[in-house]
Amino acid sequence: MARFNVLLMTALVVSALLLVTSQYQARRLNVELESAQGQEQELHVRTRQLELRISEYAKASLIDSRVRKELKMIPLTPERTLYLQPAGRQDGPIAGSNPVRK
Repeated sequence: MARFNVLLMTALVVSALLLVTSQYQARRLNVELESAQGQEQELHVRTRQLELRISEYAKASLIDSRVRKELKMIPLTPERTLYLQPAGRQDGPIAGSNPVRK
């Protein structure tokens, strides 16, 4: 009977150690999960900020002003448009176009 009690006591101590180890691992993993969720939140905020900056840079007025200043381009008007015909084709102007040449 004494052997049986020693065996049960050993099984109890081993199971208690396994329980403590598993609880420690669960807490550690929970801390890692919370840290990862915090990083996810930060990255989400950063992504939204970058998307906002992209939309600001993509505004037509900003693009137009930078093109005019830096590249010294001017707006295209129908009077400055030249329509080209493929080689060998002698048809008239394209319907609805104004083929004025300068």
